[in-house]
Amino acid sequence: MIVIVLSSRKVQLIQHQDAYSFNQRVRDFLMRNEALHHAMLSQCYAITQTPELLKQCHDLLTLESNGEVIGVAINRLGNSVSISMLSEPGGVDLLVQHLKQHDTLSMVNAPKDVAQSFAQIWTERTGQTHTPEMTLSAYRLEQLASFTWAVGQLRKAAVADIPLVSQWYAAFCEEALGRPTTDSQNWATRQINQGHAFVWQDGDPVSMGCRIGQTANGFRVSIIFTPKEHRYKGYGKTCTAALTQQLLSDGQRYCFLYADKKNPLSNSMYEAIGYKLMGETQSYRFANAD
Repeated sequence: MIVIVLSSRKVQLIQHQDAYSFNQRVRDFLMRNEALHHAMLSQCYAITQTPELLKQCHDLLTLESNGEVIGVAINRLGNSVSISMLSEPGGVDLLVQHLKQHDTLSMVNAPKDVAQSFAQIWTERTGQTHTPEMTLSAYRLEQLASFTWAVGQLRKAAVADIPLVSQWYAAFCEEALGRPTTDSQNWATRQINQGHAFVWQDGDPVSMGCRIGQTANGFRVSIIFTPKEHRYKGYGKTCTAALTQQLLSDGQRYCFLYADKKNPLSNSMYEAIGYKLMGETQSYRFANAD
């Protein structure tokens, strides 16, 4: 079931009730830049497989013109909105009009131009202030570049690794995301039980990485972390490359990766491995004015 919520002279904002039809409707549009939209694509797939995840989405929205999708938006629990690239600027205004029914938003994440436009209009219409957070570089890799690997080997994290992976994930959240987590034990247990967490071992575990968010052509490599005592030895780079190669060997066409643009060391490392920049996303956090 779909409902035409709002329309302008060129654009209609349509709300979707069924996860399967929504996924089918938006897939081809989002696949135009699979790297940039990887998080949205994997979320669209996940809500078709897990009904509980669908309950966490307030809105499944498309912006359409002449029967064609020109933009996609998902409003998740906590009023955190993800928006795709938009080919019609007027679509942002329709999104703001519709989302105002929730009174406040916590965050928006979108391609840089869309995020900036949305944040400015949202502040003008609601009075909520917006503060830029992370700019992410969206990468795609088809074939690894050659380089000298660090000593060691990649293996799947095991149940015995849960305490260490939990500790490293908590440190990753503090360092990379700038916020603590209280769920590191559950996160580590879940990732290891699902076979998504990997460690690079040189005698002892020295680095970790995860595969997340499968889409039509590949997984996203994420949560790359090396503790301070093992840094500057090539372990993080090699762990990333080894996990990437394993995914490609398992039949994935591409691997994808997001990196904080403000971390030039990480970005240069991923590019040296063979990842190619496909675009950038920007997030803004909203707050009520004092």
